Amino acid sequence: MLYPIQELLGTWWTIITKRQWRANPLDDRHAMYCSSFVRYCYKEAGRDFLDSSVSVSNTTPEDVARAGQYNMVDYSQ
Repeated sequence: MLYPIQELLGTWWTIITKRQWRANPLDDRHAMYCSSFVRYCYKEAGRDFLDSSVSVSNTTPEDVARAGQYNMVDYSQ
Protein backbone atom coordinates (compact mmCIF):
# COMPACT_ATOMS: atom_id res chain seq x y z
CA MET A 1 0.00 0.00 0.00
CA LEU A 2 1.38 3.39 -0.99
CA TYR A 3 0.58 6.78 0.54
CA PRO A 4 -0.95 9.17 -2.05
CA ILE A 5 1.83 11.75 -2.16
CA GLN A 6 0.61 13.23 -5.44
CA GLU A 7 -2.78 13.93 -3.80
CA LEU A 8 -1.02 15.93 -1.10
CA LEU A 9 0.90 17.88 -3.72
CA GLY A 10 -2.35 18.63 -5.55
CA THR A 11 -3.95 19.88 -2.34
CA TRP A 12 -0.89 21.99 -1.58
CA TRP A 13 -1.16 23.51 -5.06
CA THR A 14 -4.85 24.40 -4.60
CA ILE A 15 -4.08 26.02 -1.24
CA ILE A 16 -1.27 28.23 -2.49
CA THR A 17 -3.25 29.24 -5.58
CA LYS A 18 -6.35 29.88 -3.41
CA ARG A 19 -8.49 27.39 -5.36
CA GLN A 20 -9.28 24.85 -2.66
CA TRP A 21 -12.92 24.66 -3.80
CA ARG A 22 -11.83 23.07 -7.09
CA ALA A 23 -11.19 19.36 -7.42
CA ASN A 24 -7.65 18.25 -6.68
CA PRO A 25 -5.69 18.56 -9.96
CA LEU A 26 -3.72 15.40 -9.10
CA ASP A 27 -6.73 13.45 -7.87
CA ASP A 28 -6.44 9.68 -7.91
CA ARG A 29 -9.89 8.14 -7.48
CA HIS A 30 -8.32 5.02 -6.01
CA ALA A 31 -6.39 6.81 -3.24
CA MET A 32 -7.17 9.30 -0.46
CA TYR A 33 -5.21 10.70 2.41
CA CYS A 34 -6.72 10.60 5.91
CA SER A 35 -8.57 13.91 6.22
CA SER A 36 -10.00 13.62 2.73
CA PHE A 37 -11.21 10.09 3.50
CA VAL A 38 -12.86 11.22 6.75
CA ARG A 39 -14.76 13.95 4.93
CA TYR A 40 -15.73 11.56 2.13
CA CYS A 41 -17.23 9.14 4.69
CA TYR A 42 -19.22 11.88 6.44
CA LYS A 43 -20.47 13.22 3.12
CA GLU A 44 -21.56 9.75 1.97
CA ALA A 45 -23.45 9.41 5.28
CA GLY A 46 -25.24 12.70 4.55
CA ARG A 47 -23.42 14.65 7.28
CA ASP A 48 -20.80 16.76 5.50
CA PHE A 49 -19.14 19.16 7.93
CA LEU A 50 -17.87 21.66 5.34
CA ASP A 51 -19.56 23.60 2.59
CA SER A 52 -18.52 23.81 -1.05
CA SER A 53 -15.67 26.25 -0.29
CA VAL A 54 -13.38 23.19 0.08
CA SER A 55 -13.47 20.25 -2.32
CA VAL A 56 -13.62 16.81 -0.68
CA SER A 57 -10.37 15.89 -2.42
CA ASN A 58 -8.64 18.93 -0.87
CA THR A 59 -9.82 18.57 2.74
CA THR A 60 -6.94 19.14 5.17
CA PRO A 61 -6.66 18.25 8.87
CA GLU A 62 -6.98 21.98 9.58
CA ASP A 63 -10.32 22.08 7.72
CA VAL A 64 -11.58 19.17 9.82
CA ALA A 65 -10.41 20.81 13.07
CA ARG A 66 -11.94 24.18 12.22
CA ALA A 67 -15.29 22.73 11.16
CA GLY A 68 -16.52 22.21 14.71
CA GLN A 69 -19.36 19.95 15.74
CA TYR A 70 -22.16 22.43 14.93
CA ASN A 71 -21.19 23.14 11.34
CA MET A 72 -22.84 20.09 9.76
CA VAL A 73 -24.43 20.33 6.31
CA ASP A 74 -27.26 17.82 5.85
CA TYR A 75 -27.48 16.64 2.23
CA SER A 76 -29.96 13.84 2.88
CA GLN A 77 -33.02 16.04 2.23
